[in-house]
Amino acid sequence: MRCKFADAGASEGKSTLSQVLSILWPLYCCNARAQQQTLRSSNKYGIHYYFDADDGDMVVMQRLRGDLEQVYADTDLALVSTGLDGISSPCSLTNLTRITDAASCIDVLLSRIIPFDCKIVGDAFWYEVTKTGVENKVEPGKPPQKEKATVILQSFIMEMEQDGSPVKIQFRYATKRVVDEHREVVAFSGQSQVLEAFGAVISGVRCREKHWFVLSEISPGVTMVKVCMSRVVNFDCDLPLCQPFVDRTIQMLAKQKQMGFEALLEDVERRLFVGCQ
Repeated sequence: MRCKFADAGASEGKSTLSQVLSILWPLYCCNARAQQQTLRSSNKYGIHYYFDADDGDMVVMQRLRGDLEQVYADTDLALVSTGLDGISSPCSLTNLTRITDAASCIDVLLSRIIPFDCKIVGDAFWYEVTKTGVENKVEPGKPPQKEKATVILQSFIMEMEQDGSPVKIQFRYATKRVVDEHREVVAFSGQSQVLEAFGAVISGVRCREKHWFVLSEISPGVTMVKVCMSRVVNFDCDLPLCQPFVDRTIQMLAKQKQMGFEALLEDVERRLFVGCQ
């Protein structure tokens, strides 16, 4: 993988690239560690993915795929409505909105500045988010060929540990990447269901999800990444709803989204850094 930095032309050779990287990377990593410290203080985010798709999953994911027809319009609306369109520096914000006694909305908004070329960053993000995807009978666990990678269908179970307790969540996603000369957009339409949390098997907690990752070049060799993740959580348990359980579940799912992106970003950073060695 080749990287492009401002004022680091190919004629200067690999030594100059290493010098530039040695200056930018410590500053970048220091900022990233500061942003991650609070999230990771009480949580072990060791994730295990299990590919789990059957004919029923494919029907659901094809329906989710239909939600991605208006990517540009939906992306612009998400950026404007959340205020992310006016953000030009790193930020992290989580909004929790109670819709009804049995439904709440989680909005996780983030922006990051990554000192790598936008095309390189876009390829790294796309690789990492589609590792569990299937498209044109691509083997599970292997990313599709880039020329075919327009819409990816994903169905998997994620296991992690949070606050000392195992958490298991099933996800189904349709994911689409759109690239033009000004920006790259990776849009997700998904459904998820909590299977296990707080030391017990959980049923009746289902989520509807829409996410947007927007990458744009703010200067040669420097990329702005803006992320808007929206998750509507519905509780349809047979038992009367217990408000402490609802509140704890909402907090857990909000933290999972934040930590999920931080884990993804770490994988992207690692791929970018290794590619520049």
